[in-house]
Amino acid sequence: MHTKQPYLLLVIVLLVNLPAATCFAQVRATAEAFTGEPFGVGRVVIDIGENELPVPLGIDGLGLSEADSRVFYPAMHAPAVGAIVKDVLDAVPWMRGGPVREGVGGLLDELLSGPPRTTIYFLFKGDGPLGLTLHARRPYKMTIRPRADALAHRQMLDAWWRQYTASSGLFQSAHDYPPMVDNFLATMLACRLNLKLPERKQTESWRDELAEEIGLTLATESVRLAMQQDRLLGLNHLDQQADRPLPEPIRPPALKLPKLPDDVPVEPIAMRVPAECLYIRFGSFNNFLWFQDTLAEWGDDAQNLIESRGLDLETSKRIEEQLVVKQTELSRILGPMIVADVAIIGTDLYMREGAAFGLLFHASSSTALAADLVRQRIERLGAGGVTEQKLTIAGKKVSYLSSADGTVRSYYAADGAYQLVATSKTLVRRFLETGAGKLGATAVSAVPLRKHGQDARGTRQISLDEPLETGTGSLGASDEFRVARSVMPLVENYTAFVYLSDAFFRNMVGPHYRVETVRRLQAAADIDLVQLARLAATAEGLPADTIEQLSGSGILPRNFLHRLDGSRTVFEKDCEVYDSLRGRRGTFLPIPDVEVEQVTEAEKSACEKFAEFYAERFGRIDPTMVGIKRHALKNNRELVKIDARISPADGRLYDFLATVAGEPDRMQLAPVPGDIAAMELLMENQRMFVGLRDFGPPPELVNGRRSLIGSLQAVLVGYIGATGQMPLLGLIENLLVRPPDPRYPGAPRTGFQSRQWRQFTVYSLHPEVLNFVVPRLKFEQAERPAQLRLHVGDPSRARITPLLNSWSYWRTYQTSLGNLRLMHALGQQLHVPAEDCKKTAELLLAARLICPLGGRYVYHKTPGRWTSTALLHDLGRSPLGVQPPRGYVAPPLSWFRGVELDAMLTADAMLIHAEVVMQHNKAATVGRANTAATANITRRDQRSRLYSVQSSSVSPAE
Repeated sequence: MHTKQPYLLLVIVLLVNLPAATCFAQVRATAEAFTGEPFGVGRVVIDIGENELPVPLGIDGLGLSEADSRVFYPAMHAPAVGAIVKDVLDAVPWMRGGPVREGVGGLLDELLSGPPRTTIYFLFKGDGPLGLTLHARRPYKMTIRPRADALAHRQMLDAWWRQYTASSGLFQSAHDYPPMVDNFLATMLACRLNLKLPERKQTESWRDELAEEIGLTLATESVRLAMQQDRLLGLNHLDQQADRPLPEPIRPPALKLPKLPDDVPVEPIAMRVPAECLYIRFGSFNNFLWFQDTLAEWGDDAQNLIESRGLDLETSKRIEEQLVVKQTELSRILGPMIVADVAIIGTDLYMREGAAFGLLFHASSSTALAADLVRQRIERLGAGGVTEQKLTIAGKKVSYLSSADGTVRSYYAADGAYQLVATSKTLVRRFLETGAGKLGATAVSAVPLRKHGQDARGTRQISLDEPLETGTGSLGASDEFRVARSVMPLVENYTAFVYLSDAFFRNMVGPHYRVETVRRLQAAADIDLVQLARLAATAEGLPADTIEQLSGSGILPRNFLHRLDGSRTVFEKDCEVYDSLRGRRGTFLPIPDVEVEQVTEAEKSACEKFAEFYAERFGRIDPTMVGIKRHALKNNRELVKIDARISPADGRLYDFLATVAGEPDRMQLAPVPGDIAAMELLMENQRMFVGLRDFGPPPELVNGRRSLIGSLQAVLVGYIGATGQMPLLGLIENLLVRPPDPRYPGAPRTGFQSRQWRQFTVYSLHPEVLNFVVPRLKFEQAERPAQLRLHVGDPSRARITPLLNSWSYWRTYQTSLGNLRLMHALGQQLHVPAEDCKKTAELLLAARLICPLGGRYVYHKTPGRWTSTALLHDLGRSPLGVQPPRGYVAPPLSWFRGVELDAMLTADAMLIHAEVVMQHNKAATVGRANTAATANITRRDQRSRLYSVQSSSVSPAE
């Protein structure tokens, strides 16, 4: 009985919270409404059977409309207890049949067999009869005559507000889509109706969040939502004047560098990279192609490796369009012949709004490379919508292509063997300066530095006590980069080498970058608000042609057009919304190209506060480097080796890790046969290890669905152990290890059991695991010293794989439903015509909605709702017992085939080495094979193709 008590407690709690059981018809409804200003309020209470609910959203897809479009902002309260209880009844082994199911379970089955009760609250205008239509699987019509009752109006308005601002509860699924619409409507209505936002709906101050963000790599959703809310609530200090000078840059402590010989090899292309730029060097054009192909295989988003996304930002497409650099079959063939080296450089990678970055080429044939780049620019000019300017930057001729909407912003500069295509004028200037002899070889600041010195250990120190600014030297000429190249030398031939310099981090945390990043985020938030406000005003029948009209009706604040830097949001008649200074969202003017000379008192205070925070928390962030190598394996597999030296972003976390970690050593536990995963952690006076076994039958199927609850002990077959002192594992000994019950001497033991052998103490839920594992525990020599070691085998055929696949399918299914919920919300909350909801959602999100299950979103005119061709059945609100369709493979299981990782903490950094085996899909493999095959064309064909390109070449400076 002990194992059943938690489930009995759950069932009792659910029973108490169930509505009274009655005999329901398929749809039974009652309704009432009370007049008021500016809105009346009403509600519809319905009992609706499952077979009457819309597909595939179910109860979340219910809709409410009024004949004269007088109903607004509906809020639905629909307890989701029933689906959870049914899943529990099916998933818990001891409740699938027998007297228990016939007793408690049978009672629940009877109670849950009736239609659930749902309440839909709504606001309305006017005092005439309301001709309501409930949109379920088929429409149900009713008429309500509103009454005048001030007290009832107040009480029902409070009830509507509670539901309108309610968060997802224990038995409710989150909407699983960007909450931009919800955030705007809740805040806007709170202001207009003088209602209080619940604390859970009040976003954290974006200023507090900015104080926690290093380098403002923060174009995060939470910051944007907070800025939108503060804008509506009038809490953003935009009424101040920008009359203060830009604060002084942060002064980090000295950068200590080891003494090095003068002949450390450095690649030539690094000498043309500005010191404050991030640097991703590929070493060859083929490596660059591999990088592009791999990103394409991942859907341009590394997160797709873990979980399929429901939004496509079309990053690669936007980059190609903006830079006017596109890979073609011809360029893939000629590239290795005419390009010696390639690098991505930039002062940021804020791709969501508009980054300052570029492609830097070291040409082996400058004429041929220029011909191909110029040809693409001429073709783009011929397509229309783009103009070209001939600029002089740093004494060099530069071609600048641009479009009015910012989708094209491409500077092209050629300087000898080096050619740069970039989005930023400032970046081009800095590139040209690196070749003009203006930049010192070891300087890392435009401000004169104190003289260099050496301490007693021969460590070279660059004093950074003076204010540091951007624009000082080339990366390759700096002492710190020579140190990096001594740690990860050129002879390693990395497929990709990533370097984030000291100057890069200082630039990112500097006052110019911080101030303009906040301003551009505010500009993006204002664009979002105008688009949403226009939809809300149109839905309510209010004037929506200008921002002044939106402010006058209370949809936007009255001082909305005021912005401290003089820029403003522009709303044109064709519904185009953009920023007067930065352009359209997604293609904003890069941060380095925006002048910031004066700041407000609030901005000055924020910079000073951050400087104190940075000095206290971090002191400095040391340079970071990552080297990546790839090796082809059989069966379309690839081994990717990664070496990284990283300074943890949170100094307090690093200090904590340093206190608990033991001294690294070269000893490791020998692999135990049959382990699908194993981890080893070296702590102070203790070595802990964990293993997950891969044997036994797969999780059982119940009614065609996989059971989860009650089978964890069967799934998590493994062990945990330690050597040395055991303060942590002692808790397992005291709390979880159950001694034999003296009342039942022959009964099997349950819970954790322990086994001690030599210096090892091992615990497991399974005695057979202890019998097999413990005698095989021994140490062996490792290749590198480490404090953390991790091994994960091929999970594609592991016994736990079905559960991982099921969970992934349920999550991916919910992501697809999230897009449908967003489109449904646009129709319900903002009266967007159903057929336009997908287009409107994509406009608001600046992304394309995609079904992550591989289906297509389609609109069915009857009954007037969107669905996906991949959503063929309702999974319910719970992940319990989900069975994915045949052929579905979770993203990690499709490519991940194992990893070996070790990590070590040094005095100031974390060193990581990882070897990942990846499985490429057939399409990507075919693409690589085609590229390799076409690369083997005859030398004669190569020359003829090359000459045909050269004959049409035009110099970028002419």
